[in-house]
Amino acid sequence: MEQEQEANLSVLDFSRATTDRYGLATDLVEALHDVGFLVLINVPGSDPSTLHRACEWLFSLPKELKMDIMRKRWNPINSNVYRGFFPADPTNSSYKEAFELGLDLPSADPDIVAGNVFYEDPPWPREDGTFPFKTIARDYFNKMQSTSVEIMRLIALGLGENENVFDKMFCSKPLSTLRFLHYPPREGKILQISTN
Repeated sequence: MEQEQEANLSVLDFSRATTDRYGLATDLVEALHDVGFLVLINVPGSDPSTLHRACEWLFSLPKELKMDIMRKRWNPINSNVYRGFFPADPTNSSYKEAFELGLDLPSADPDIVAGNVFYEDPPWPREDGTFPFKTIARDYFNKMQSTSVEIMRLIALGLGENENVFDKMFCSKPLSTLRFLHYPPREGKILQISTN
């Protein structure tokens, strides 16, 4: 099994999906069975530097622009319930702000017409032409959605099944969500750790 160990996690080269498909599928299932987590390298479409710039751009927006894209819970004039921006809550132990998006469906799709919040399009931040956040976010979601389908196919193959056995659950209209996260510093909070 071609693996490196890092913090006891298997590191698998995803490019093997085209050169050693069955071998990668076997290694993937073994890693998931034995540990439950793994690291994939050489994943097509994975561009951490562009993703990091997108997060920096988004989370550095002024508060009034973030208000425009907040979920209805935080900005009652917005209609989006499930997707969009949510602010950091100082009362929550997981102090984070986030922006969520998912599959982009046409406005005539039955789930959009019916108001299914799991398929709603988020309100997008206003762009000034200097950074194409919406394009980058949608492109990254689509690439990672394709990657997740490929992972499910490899798992099926590694389990001895037809590799398309999960397609009907994950391909036609997936409910996947991509969440951009930012953990801002907490003012006035000091974590005290006891050494006793």
